[in-house]
Amino acid sequence: MPLHDELWTSYKASVPEAIAEAFGVLKLVNKDFRTGVVAAGNFGRDADTIGAIVGAVLGAKYGAAQMPERWIEKTRYPSGTCLAFTKGMDTKEIGKTLSDLIK
Repeated sequence: MPLHDELWTSYKASVPEAIAEAFGVLKLVNKDFRTGVVAAGNFGRDADTIGAIVGAVLGAKYGAAQMPERWIEKTRYPSGTCLAFTKGMDTKEIGKTLSDLIK
């Protein structure tokens, strides 16, 4: 595939590649948040970036009502393992605050 050959790099995924893959997943899953994030996470290559893009776009467009409640509760209070300053933050409240800023 010419576009894949042009954008692919053996060292790491490139931004144009990850964006194109994320938009491909978005097109395939229609409005289904769970299916979109799972598909993106299983895409391969830069799956964490693709999943983050897909989750962010679907979450911003359709809101928390489309997200599995179990996922929201599981990720609601970060442990701070990777980013110590996030320990105990309430991500659900942060999301509401950000949402209020754009209304």
